[in-house]
Parts: sequence; C-alpha cells; structure tokens
Amino acid sequence: MIVDDNPDLLPLMRDMLSELRGAEVESYASPLEALAAVAADPDQFELVVTDFQMPRMNGLELGRRLRVSAPALKIFLASGGGFFREEFARNAGFSGLLNKPFPLAKLRDALSRAGVGSNPAALTA
Repeated sequence: MIVDDNPDLLPLMRDMLSELRGAEVESYASPLEALAAVAADPDQFELVVTDFQMPRMNGLELGRRLRVSAPALKIFLASGGGFFREEFARNAGFSGLLNKPFPLAKLRDALSRAGVGSNPAALTA
C-alpha cells in the first residue's frame, strides 16, 4: 500500500513498488481511507509506504493507528523534508525511512533490510 496526498506521486510510487514486489499495490491519497482499508482486512497488506506530511493526519499518526489493526505490518515513512533520520523512524515504530525522492534501488534496499522480499525479476538499477 502507498499513502500519499500528492496525486502525481501515487502512480509513480505504486508502479515502483509493484515492479519491485511483483504484487498488486493499492494506493490512497487519504490516510483515513488507507486506515479504513487496513481495518477492514488487516491481513490483506504486507507493507505500507506512507508520506509524512498529509492533511488531517500525518504519517506518524497513520503508522501508530495502523499498528493497532495490523501489528505485524511493515510500515515505511517517506518524507521530502529531510528532517527525519532513520533512527527516529525506527524508534517511532517504522520499518524504515525513505527520503524523497528515492530511486528504485533505495526502495529495494530498505525493503530488504526490513525483511520484505522483492520480485527476483525486478530492475537492478
């Protein structure tokens, strides 16, 4: 799952993750919609990449609430602000931090460090 309020980034991030994982990826422009989707079927999702800065609920709060419905969910915080460090994200319960813009290789490495496999046929860029 991808959660980002920027409609221009959603298709790009969805395609990157789909290419890397070889799986269907759902995308949400609203953190409230993403939260409802996970609450409705907590086992449907393996991982979430969420933006930090979004209206009505930031990525930190979304991550906290997602953990209530799906404690084993791998959640990555994505931020373009550059004011978060990996240690902060991990201490806040995230599986990792992705500083925007991030290339496919950075996403692949972050997923690998968190124990989330990738599609073996994915790009090696």
